[in-house]
Amino acid sequence: MLDELKDKLARERRNSEKMEFLNTKLLRELDVANKSAERFMKNYEKERRKRKLTEEMCDELEKKIGKDKANLDKLMRDSIKMYKDVEEEREMMRITDQWREDRVQMKLADAKDLLEEKYNQMVKLIAYLQTFLRSRGDEVNNNEIEDARLIKQMVESVNIRQIVELSYNFSKSDDNVFPIYEECSEKVGTGYSPSLAYNQQPCRDYVE
Repeated sequence: MLDELKDKLARERRNSEKMEFLNTKLLRELDVANKSAERFMKNYEKERRKRKLTEEMCDELEKKIGKDKANLDKLMRDSIKMYKDVEEEREMMRITDQWREDRVQMKLADAKDLLEEKYNQMVKLIAYLQTFLRSRGDEVNNNEIEDARLIKQMVESVNIRQIVELSYNFSKSDDNVFPIYEECSEKVGTGYSPSLAYNQQPCRDYVE
């Protein structure tokens, strides 16, 4: 009976030791599991904060990109509008320059016609003057005849073609040349006529 109790007690002791060993092992494993869980939670929180920060940065970047895109679109629209305005202004300037060039050419043509007319009148007047002086016969001395001949040579030496064919660069000048020219033309042409009567004494004074 006593031996049975001893065996039973020994078995219980071994079971108790075994249970204590298992309990200790479980405690160690539980401690390891708790530490692993703690590390996992820390890593999880770290990753969660990182992901949240990344999402916030992405949202901010998206807003900035949207704002920059809007500004870029506005700049593009402004650039296109400015380009169109410049092209319209350039076209207007081209039309204006063409209009001025046409106007200049018309005035030059009128000036050419006027110069040719005055030149022809001057040639006729010189011829008339020579005829008039010769008609006076002995009343005209050699000096007067020589003066008339010199005047005729001076008139004929004028290259009227070269004068009237001068090119006019309107981009470097303005229309103020025309009033000046017209004023000079009026001074030259005032009272000018090839049909002067023989009894008009100012004929020689006019030529001089």
